[in-house]
Amino acid sequence: NNVHVKMDKSLEYQPVECAVVINAAGAWSGKIAELAGVGKGLPGTLQGTKLPVEPRKRYVHLWHCPQGPGLETPLVADISGVYFRREGLGSNYLGGCSPTEEEEPDPTNLNVDHDFFQNKVWPHLVQRVPSFKTLEVTKGE
Repeated sequence: NNVHVKMDKSLEYQPVECAVVINAAGAWSGKIAELAGVGKGLPGTLQGTKLPVEPRKRYVHLWHCPQGPGLETPLVADISGVYFRREGLGSNYLGGCSPTEEEEPDPTNLNVDHDFFQNKVWPHLVQRVPSFKTLEVTKGE
Protein backbone atom coordinates (compact mmCIF):
# COMPACT_ATOMS: atom_id res chain seq x y z
CA ASN A 1 0.00 0.00 0.00
CA ASN A 2 2.49 2.59 -1.08
CA VAL A 3 3.46 4.58 -4.11
CA HIS A 4 6.84 5.95 -5.12
CA VAL A 5 7.09 9.66 -5.81
CA LYS A 6 9.99 11.46 -7.48
CA MET A 7 10.44 14.94 -6.08
CA ASP A 8 11.33 17.84 -8.40
CA LYS A 9 14.83 18.45 -7.02
CA SER A 10 15.81 14.85 -6.32
CA LEU A 11 16.95 11.89 -8.38
CA GLU A 12 15.43 9.45 -5.88
CA TYR A 13 11.94 8.04 -5.64
CA GLN A 14 10.49 8.25 -2.15
CA PRO A 15 7.88 5.74 -0.91
CA VAL A 16 4.62 7.24 0.32
CA GLU A 17 2.37 4.94 2.32
CA CYS A 18 -1.37 5.42 2.23
CA ALA A 19 -4.60 3.48 2.72
CA VAL A 20 -6.44 5.17 -0.15
CA VAL A 21 -5.36 6.96 -3.32
CA ILE A 22 -7.77 9.35 -5.01
CA ASN A 23 -7.26 9.74 -8.74
CA ALA A 24 -8.42 13.27 -9.57
CA ALA A 25 -6.88 13.49 -13.05
CA GLY A 26 -10.20 14.11 -14.81
CA ALA A 27 -10.14 13.09 -18.46
CA TRP A 28 -6.67 11.60 -17.99
CA SER A 29 -7.72 9.40 -15.03
CA GLY A 30 -7.53 6.25 -17.15
CA LYS A 31 -3.91 6.93 -18.10
CA ILE A 32 -2.92 7.79 -14.51
CA ALA A 33 -4.64 4.63 -13.22
CA GLU A 34 -2.70 2.61 -15.79
CA LEU A 35 0.58 4.15 -14.55
CA ALA A 36 -0.41 3.03 -11.04
CA GLY A 37 -0.93 -0.54 -12.24
CA VAL A 38 -4.73 -0.52 -12.41
CA GLY A 39 -5.89 -2.83 -15.19
CA LYS A 40 -2.66 -4.84 -15.22
CA GLY A 41 -3.77 -7.59 -12.84
CA LEU A 42 -5.49 -10.89 -13.54
CA PRO A 43 -8.48 -10.62 -15.91
CA GLY A 44 -11.77 -10.68 -14.02
CA THR A 45 -10.29 -9.10 -10.89
CA LEU A 46 -10.52 -5.51 -9.73
CA GLN A 47 -6.80 -4.98 -10.49
CA GLY A 48 -7.37 -6.51 -13.93
CA THR A 49 -10.13 -4.03 -14.79
CA LYS A 50 -9.01 -0.91 -16.64
CA LEU A 51 -10.51 2.44 -15.70
CA PRO A 52 -12.65 3.26 -18.76
CA VAL A 53 -11.89 6.98 -18.88
CA GLU A 54 -10.19 8.67 -21.82
CA PRO A 55 -9.94 12.31 -22.89
CA ARG A 56 -12.33 13.58 -25.56
CA LYS A 57 -12.15 17.09 -26.95
CA ARG A 58 -15.42 18.97 -27.31
CA TYR A 59 -16.16 22.48 -28.51
CA VAL A 60 -18.74 24.81 -27.00
CA HIS A 61 -19.47 28.04 -28.83
CA LEU A 62 -21.19 31.20 -27.66
CA TRP A 63 -22.99 33.41 -30.12
CA HIS A 64 -25.10 36.54 -30.21
CA CYS A 65 -28.30 36.76 -32.26
CA PRO A 66 -30.81 39.55 -31.47
CA GLN A 67 -33.45 37.92 -33.70
CA GLY A 68 -33.01 34.51 -31.99
CA PRO A 69 -35.58 32.65 -29.88
CA GLY A 70 -36.92 34.37 -26.76
CA LEU A 71 -36.32 33.96 -23.04
CA GLU A 72 -38.70 30.99 -22.77
CA THR A 73 -36.52 28.88 -25.09
CA PRO A 74 -35.58 25.54 -23.48
CA LEU A 75 -32.44 23.53 -24.18
CA VAL A 76 -32.94 22.37 -27.78
CA ALA A 77 -31.25 19.18 -29.03
CA ASP A 78 -31.59 18.48 -32.74
CA ILE A 79 -31.61 14.89 -34.07
CA SER A 80 -28.28 15.73 -35.75
CA GLY A 81 -26.68 16.03 -32.29
CA VAL A 82 -26.47 19.82 -32.44
CA TYR A 83 -27.76 21.50 -29.28
CA PHE A 84 -28.21 25.03 -28.01
CA ARG A 85 -29.69 26.97 -25.14
CA ARG A 86 -30.18 30.58 -24.29
CA GLU A 87 -27.39 32.08 -22.17
CA GLY A 88 -28.51 34.93 -19.91
CA LEU A 89 -30.89 37.80 -20.67
CA GLY A 90 -29.08 39.39 -23.65
CA SER A 91 -29.58 37.62 -26.99
CA ASN A 92 -26.75 35.17 -26.34
CA TYR A 93 -26.76 31.42 -26.92
CA LEU A 94 -24.48 28.53 -26.11
CA GLY A 95 -24.24 25.29 -28.08
CA GLY A 96 -22.29 22.78 -30.06
CA CYS A 97 -22.16 19.19 -31.26
CA SER A 98 -19.99 16.15 -30.54
CA PRO A 99 -17.81 15.11 -33.47
CA THR A 100 -18.24 11.71 -35.09
CA GLU A 101 -15.66 9.03 -34.38
CA GLU A 102 -13.95 9.83 -37.69
CA GLU A 103 -13.82 13.56 -36.82
CA GLU A 104 -12.55 13.02 -33.25
CA PRO A 105 -9.94 15.76 -32.63
CA ASP A 106 -6.65 15.30 -30.80
CA PRO A 107 -7.41 16.10 -27.12
CA THR A 108 -3.90 17.46 -26.57
CA ASN A 109 -4.44 20.22 -29.17
CA LEU A 110 -6.10 22.99 -27.16
CA ASN A 111 -6.96 25.19 -30.15
CA VAL A 112 -10.64 25.67 -31.01
CA ASP A 113 -11.64 24.45 -34.47
CA HIS A 114 -13.90 27.27 -35.68
CA ASP A 115 -14.40 25.48 -39.01
CA PHE A 116 -16.15 22.67 -37.11
CA PHE A 117 -18.80 25.16 -35.97
CA GLN A 118 -19.10 26.75 -39.40
CA ASN A 119 -19.34 23.47 -41.32
CA LYS A 120 -21.04 21.06 -38.88
CA VAL A 121 -22.98 23.03 -36.27
CA TRP A 122 -24.17 26.24 -37.93
CA PRO A 123 -26.06 24.60 -40.86
CA HIS A 124 -28.15 22.53 -38.42
CA LEU A 125 -28.79 25.57 -36.22
CA VAL A 126 -30.08 27.53 -39.22
CA GLN A 127 -32.27 24.62 -40.30
CA ARG A 128 -33.79 24.44 -36.80
CA VAL A 129 -33.94 28.23 -36.18
CA PRO A 130 -33.78 30.27 -39.44
CA SER A 131 -32.97 33.50 -37.56
CA PHE A 132 -29.62 31.95 -36.57
CA LYS A 133 -28.51 32.66 -40.14
CA THR A 134 -27.35 36.07 -38.86
CA LEU A 135 -25.72 34.89 -35.63
CA GLU A 136 -22.30 36.22 -34.63
CA VAL A 137 -19.98 33.80 -32.82
CA THR A 138 -18.47 35.62 -29.84
CA LYS A 139 -16.42 32.84 -28.24
CA GLY A 140 -15.39 29.24 -28.71
CA GLU A 141 -13.96 26.92 -26.06
